[in-house]
Amino acid sequence: MPWVRRPLQGALLFVFLGGCLATLGCDQRGLRRMQGGSRAHAGAQGLPAPGAVLSGRVVGVSDGDTVKVLVGHEELKIRMIGIDAPEKAQPFGKVAKQALSDRIFGREVGVQVKGRDRYGRVLGKLLLDGMDVNLAQIRDGLAWHYADYAKDQFPGDADRYAQTEREAKAAGVGLWQDRDPMPPWRWRRVRKADREEGEGR
Repeated sequence: MPWVRRPLQGALLFVFLGGCLATLGCDQRGLRRMQGGSRAHAGAQGLPAPGAVLSGRVVGVSDGDTVKVLVGHEELKIRMIGIDAPEKAQPFGKVAKQALSDRIFGREVGVQVKGRDRYGRVLGKLLLDGMDVNLAQIRDGLAWHYADYAKDQFPGDADRYAQTEREAKAAGVGLWQDRDPMPPWRWRRVRKADREEGEGR
C-alpha cells in the first residue's frame, strides 16, 4: 500500500543519510589525525636554525668524528663538522675512536647544529661543558682540520682548527708521530680507485 511504502522509504533514506554523515565525520577526523601526525613527525625529524644548540646524551661512537646523540626520544647521527678523523682501518683510526668515546660516551653534550650532509647525518659541533670537542680531537692529533669545507664551518672555526692542527703537527702528537700520515679523504679515494680497478678486471 502507498501509505506504507512512503514511511518505509523515508526511514531508509534517513538511515542512509545518517550513515553517510557518520562516515564523513569519521573520515574527516581520521584525516585530521593523519595530518596532525604528519606534522608531528616532520617536527621530530626537522632541525632548528643553524647555530642553535641541541642537548642530548651520547649513546654511540662510530669513529673519531661520528657519534650518536639521543635528543629527547630521537637518536641523531652527528658528523662532527670541520674535522676528519682517520678511518678505522688507518693508523690511529681505532685510537681516535677510543679517545672520543672515553671523552664523551654517556655524557650530556650540546650539539651546535649546522645542517645535514648528503647521507642525512646532522653536521654539528660537539660541546662538552663549554669545550669544543671537535677542536680537542685536532689538538690531540686524532683528526685533521677538514680544510676543503672551511667555508661551511662556523665563523672563526676554520682558522682556529687550522692553527691547532699546525701546533699538533709541530708537537708530533697522535697521528703526527708518523712521518707522512695519509689524510682520510685521500685514503678513501685510493680505496675507491682500488675497488673500481678490481671490479674492472
